[in-house]
Amino acid sequence: MLLLAGAALLSGHAAQAVQTPPLTDRLVVRFRPGSEPDLRATALAAGASGARSAETVRRRLSDRLGQELSVVRQRGDGSVIYRSRTAMDADAARQAAHRLARDSGVLDVAPDVRVTGHGLLPDDPQAARQWDIASSGGAAAGAAGFVDAWPLSRGLGVVLAVIDTGSLAHPDLGATLLPGRDFVSDATTGGDGDSRDGDASDPGDWCASAGTTSSWHGLMTTGLLGATHGNQRGIAGLAPAVSLLPARAMGRCGGWLSDVADAILWTSGAGSSPANPTPARVINLSLGASAGTACHGYLQDAITRAIARGAVVVASAGNDASSTRLAAPANCSGVISVGAHTRSGDLAAYSNHTASLTLTAPGGGACAVQTGSDCDSSAIPTLGNSGTTTPGLPVDNRLYGGTSSAAPHVSAAVALMLAIDASLTPAQIQSTLQAHARPHPAGTLCARQAGLCGAGMLDAAAAVQAVALPQLSVTGAQAVVAGGERVTLQAEATGLGPFTWRWTQVSGPAVALEGSDGATLSFTAPATRSRLGFQVEVTTAHQISHGAPVQVEVNNAPQLDDASASQTGQAAWSLRLQARDADADVLGYQLLSGPEGASVSGDLLQWTSPQPGHWTFEIVAVDSEGLASPTARVTLTVLAAGGDAPASTTSTGTGSSPADAGGPGGGGALSGTPLAALAAVVLAWAWLRRRPAR
Repeated sequence: MLLLAGAALLSGHAAQAVQTPPLTDRLVVRFRPGSEPDLRATALAAGASGARSAETVRRRLSDRLGQELSVVRQRGDGSVIYRSRTAMDADAARQAAHRLARDSGVLDVAPDVRVTGHGLLPDDPQAARQWDIASSGGAAAGAAGFVDAWPLSRGLGVVLAVIDTGSLAHPDLGATLLPGRDFVSDATTGGDGDSRDGDASDPGDWCASAGTTSSWHGLMTTGLLGATHGNQRGIAGLAPAVSLLPARAMGRCGGWLSDVADAILWTSGAGSSPANPTPARVINLSLGASAGTACHGYLQDAITRAIARGAVVVASAGNDASSTRLAAPANCSGVISVGAHTRSGDLAAYSNHTASLTLTAPGGGACAVQTGSDCDSSAIPTLGNSGTTTPGLPVDNRLYGGTSSAAPHVSAAVALMLAIDASLTPAQIQSTLQAHARPHPAGTLCARQAGLCGAGMLDAAAAVQAVALPQLSVTGAQAVVAGGERVTLQAEATGLGPFTWRWTQVSGPAVALEGSDGATLSFTAPATRSRLGFQVEVTTAHQISHGAPVQVEVNNAPQLDDASASQTGQAAWSLRLQARDADADVLGYQLLSGPEGASVSGDLLQWTSPQPGHWTFEIVAVDSEGLASPTARVTLTVLAAGGDAPASTTSTGTGSSPADAGGPGGGGALSGTPLAALAAVVLAWAWLRRRPAR
């Protein structure tokens, strides 16, 4: 059963939450589809035959358990909640579940346990100031920085579900309150004269057996989240523009975990009967069973289905002061589990904390290790009601503490983030919160015991700013541009537009910038080799800026002219290569292709054993930055000794591997002798004319 920890008091160093004995008389049975007989189908079948089948199933399970079971209700997923004749402790419940699970038609069995709100009512009535919303790193070490997040987002357009004791009207509750539902299935627990319906209002949750008055726990949570800003009344809500979706799952003396699971399904849009027209992106669970209660299959299934629909599930860690176990549902997979820290940044003495905790958030109360003036135990102010049983008058400043008050701080931060970027996934939300959490102050329990308090303390401003920061990219910059070339750089940003832009040149020869106050920058590159540095900065409508450096390299490629040459005979042949470079760079040459045996050494193209024929060499000049010239072609005509003309079949050279070469270049062309080549052709023509006809 769920007990309201809101009735507990903080005293001295320890905060003891009110607990009930770990007893339950309810078991949640999930049936295996396709079994013979199909217990799920027969248990849910309509009509007289269906009733007889359901009765057969009930008797069969009763015989297996060894005591009479009665049907409490059917859940939306087809599972059935049964009540045993006698209450069971944790061991007896596990044994009963094991016996029932042996049935071939049963998928699994888990106890239905009571859960409570994890709120604590502190005994310090002077703690009326909202230290929790102040700037991070200020006088309140544990502040979460909401005042710095609100200029960017207030949660507009995000539906945030509060599964709690229900809603209650209050003049300072300014956030949009959507029609919710009552999921309390037990009429005695409900205390409103009926069972489940479309009325999520809180009639009071006082518990005579525990001696507690009504906590108005749901109002305290929704007030903390959505109270109006700037109306000179009450408090300032953490996410004042969200739409709040109340789902009542706790009543007199607490509530049942199975009701919480059903509420999770419905609020996320995964449930039915009736369908939820406004599915929540954030689900706040300021409640839980006692520490160590397992996350049973039916609860994990509901959470998994909610997360699959994009809902972020946030749960309070519990107030058992445990360093080894969290309370369900905070220990379920995929849940953002939230412990509580104090105004001075120490872990709250009551807060559960384990290696699986996600992070801590403002909860107030006694410190775990800080003492004296080092410890500030101020609680969190929120809204309340004066009624001790049924609703009374609105209260503008009810003090709220516990992990129940810590969880809404994280839920609010999530809503602010989603209002900026609705495409964020639950996993991305969690990783962003953890990446931007602040470390606990030196000397606190969490600083001493690394790894037991999650990623650190919530910093709402840092997480929201991380989402709001525009993502910047620049296109159009080439690796290298030529001197005098027209260059255009195009910047693009994603995030909260409209954007303003500013380009500045930070290095290199000054160029005239065109469009420096827009996304597109243009300029003409300098004539000679240089490196230009620019900075582009984009600013959102909320004055969040992001900058990026951009570099443009100016380099003129060398120029190497084509040439031709000729010789008679097969003596070694060479040609001095001379390329031009506007930047006066030191040049080298590479032979890309040519006849076998050809090579380049320095600036000398050479062939030690030329063969008769017409040959082509492909060569490039390369500067010190690796920039190559266009390919130049050198043609060589080799005449056979004795004046025979070369055969036409030898006119094409064969490829060879490029040879790197270095050496100085100058201002000129290839030093070949075209006239010599022409003379060779004339001589060959004359020789052919002198030969006798055959």
